[in-house]
Amino acid sequence: VLSTGAQLATAATFYQPGKLNFTTSDSLRADGVGTLLDTSSIETISAFDDGNNCGSCTTTARIFASNGGVVDLSGLLTVNSPLNADQDRLVFKETTGGRVLLDSLQSVVRPGQARVRFESDASTFSLPSLVTAVGMDMSPAVGATWDLPELTSWNVGSVTLPDSTELAAPKLTTLSNVSVTLGAGSRFEAGLLANLNASTITGSAAAQVVAGALTVGTGSQVNLSGVDTSILLNGNLSVAGGSLAAQAGAEVSVLSDVQFNGTSESTFDLATGILRMIGSGLQSLEVGGDDLGLPTSTTIADNFGLPNLNFGIGQLVVGSDTTAATVELRDVIDNGNRANGNEALYLFGLGGPGGLPGVGGALGDIIQLSNGSTLALGGLNVYVLQGDGQGGSEWILLNDLFVGAPASIAFGDGFLRLGSVPEPTTLAMWALAACFFARRAGARR
Repeated sequence: VLSTGAQLATAATFYQPGKLNFTTSDSLRADGVGTLLDTSSIETISAFDDGNNCGSCTTTARIFASNGGVVDLSGLLTVNSPLNADQDRLVFKETTGGRVLLDSLQSVVRPGQARVRFESDASTFSLPSLVTAVGMDMSPAVGATWDLPELTSWNVGSVTLPDSTELAAPKLTTLSNVSVTLGAGSRFEAGLLANLNASTITGSAAAQVVAGALTVGTGSQVNLSGVDTSILLNGNLSVAGGSLAAQAGAEVSVLSDVQFNGTSESTFDLATGILRMIGSGLQSLEVGGDDLGLPTSTTIADNFGLPNLNFGIGQLVVGSDTTAATVELRDVIDNGNRANGNEALYLFGLGGPGGLPGVGGALGDIIQLSNGSTLALGGLNVYVLQGDGQGGSEWILLNDLFVGAPASIAFGDGFLRLGSVPEPTTLAMWALAACFFARRAGARR
């Protein structure tokens, strides 16, 4: 441990913390302004062995910079976690203006069962060269911004983002056995994230998540709760073996298709959430509810008289102020509810702006079509709990709005279509036919 402005340099390229025997010990530490531990020549930190294998014991080795001190590990390429118990940790820690320089760190390796943890109370923290991490925990401070610009895969680990904290990992594609917990107003931005494997993302109180075309795989969970809590997906959403829940007004925004293969309603729970489909091309939305006709109840307390919430959605929004979207309902996957024919969609409402979940609302609030957007029912039944204009609610079959069997009708700022969206080849044939008949009519004149 160096302090009070002392400086020390080493030419070693390899470092291994010693046997610590179930204690917390500072392996490398610089404390105080002007204090510099120059270990920039070290390229590898190997795994330490605490000498025993006590399953419930904890050994922590710290590389610690405090009170303006600096531990220079700017040449470090690889760090290995401890060998023994899962509770053991190698911790890189910064407090009160201390800095641990890790500019070149490329990989965190887990040869045993333990992990490496990064802690900092600084307002910003970055691992600018880290590409892969196995066995990594992260602990930012409230309001901090953490940056992992090159990280592509993270296997085994956790991060808890306190209130108003941001974590950016723009190249991250895969989370496996990782827990991400977001506090109020925090943000996890991983615009290429495509695979969740046995991982969890949990957020509430206006937390925000940005991901790519995301597959929520086996053992994975995305749990969002609260108004202004949201996840934006830059592509498809596929819930394939995992679960997704957006509750109490939380929002899921998707730029492409939405599908889920579960047969339990808990695997796709948006009953009190908002689904926004805001892509510029044709999007499909899987429908998974049992077609039980018009429900007998208008309260969520008894599941609206249904056996369960039946893969229902609180509010469906198609398009945005800047994008006209086209969404088609499809029953491609058997979600275990085809006993009564094709599966159906139930829309429960959010009680209108500022309303309570599960009490209906104006029809134009429950289904919002923006900027000329189209919702195609695909021949599937859609049941909507709408306000009755007298303070109560009533169930309607949306398909009944098509009086006289028109192909489409105006609705809100867009259109409802009873059937499917015509294929481009069909549209082209219609255009050619229209042209042909127009020419014949002109010739007859």
